[in-house]
Amino acid sequence: MKFSRLWLTPVFFLVSLASVQYSGEKDFLGMPGKKVTHQIEDKSDPISKPEIIELVDQHNQPIWFGRYVSKVVCDDGLCRIASLWLFWDKVGDFYGFQIMENDPLTKTDHIDFMDHDYAKLHEILSNKNWALKDLQMEDLVVKHDIDGTSGATNIEYKDDLVDNAAYTCYTLWHAVYGETYKEVGRIINSRIDSLYLDQLMDSDKANYRIWAIKYVMNKPEYREIFGEKIMSLIRDKDDSVSQTALLFLTPSTLNTKIREDMLTQYGNLSFQRKLEVLIRLSEIKPVSDDIILFLLDDIDLKKVNATLLTYIYKIIEKSNFENNQIHDKVVQLSRNDNQYIKQISRQLLVEIKE
Repeated sequence: MKFSRLWLTPVFFLVSLASVQYSGEKDFLGMPGKKVTHQIEDKSDPISKPEIIELVDQHNQPIWFGRYVSKVVCDDGLCRIASLWLFWDKVGDFYGFQIMENDPLTKTDHIDFMDHDYAKLHEILSNKNWALKDLQMEDLVVKHDIDGTSGATNIEYKDDLVDNAAYTCYTLWHAVYGETYKEVGRIINSRIDSLYLDQLMDSDKANYRIWAIKYVMNKPEYREIFGEKIMSLIRDKDDSVSQTALLFLTPSTLNTKIREDMLTQYGNLSFQRKLEVLIRLSEIKPVSDDIILFLLDDIDLKKVNATLLTYIYKIIEKSNFENNQIHDKVVQLSRNDNQYIKQISRQLLVEIKE
């Protein structure tokens, strides 16, 4: 675990001056930038600071949003209060947490968290779809029969919790994805413009690129502006980004300039990415004749890839065969030396006639 000395500014942080123990890769409070305070009305959390601190860079763009929270993490009111900083990144995703050195998190048995406990907690808080999020807090621990007090972590959920810190995990997860999370989202959405989206798509962070693609998908006014860039992200090295970019292909977007952007990218795609594009097109058909002709033209008649051709044929509908060029290309493929290519081509011709 790393330690760093940080003198906190009372105007912004309003916590005692102390060195900071931090978990994860970043010393959030030590990052350079200007801090801006947003008031938050959170009736569900009366003891945490009613402020969200935003750290912005020299271009007034957010780096992170943070809130200093204090939480009761037991059911009898006799346990220690957990106090720490929680952080969200510039698209509102959980970014990390930071603990005051003289106020570590503790377990049910009052033993301080170890490094591996903080790492496990970070993993839990990073998971928006945490498996235990919909349970009740009392389900997570075993009650003592004699006095009704809470005991050890329920063995059924042990893999999804820090051992003997079930309430801390549960309470902090709901703090991360509760009212502060919603307010950070509202702040971000009030700032969105073309420059902000452009920066997100050019970011080296996959979650930023994914967030920007999804945002544009729901905002028609941005679709053509960013269509070319989103189509280029089909080639992204991160599969989750590429798959999200593919979802941008819809019947409505393929009736715009985005069609040309997609076709421009297609020729440069790897085999796997081409296959993914074809699968996506088969899901959203009908597809226009010019796209089908382009896909058939991309097939090397001397080295026909049967897998790609199979998926191109899944896209073709009877109406497309009214185009003589499409019909003639399939006829040509029905005479191919490859028996499988010949078979599926002839089968398609028969199906179209029926």
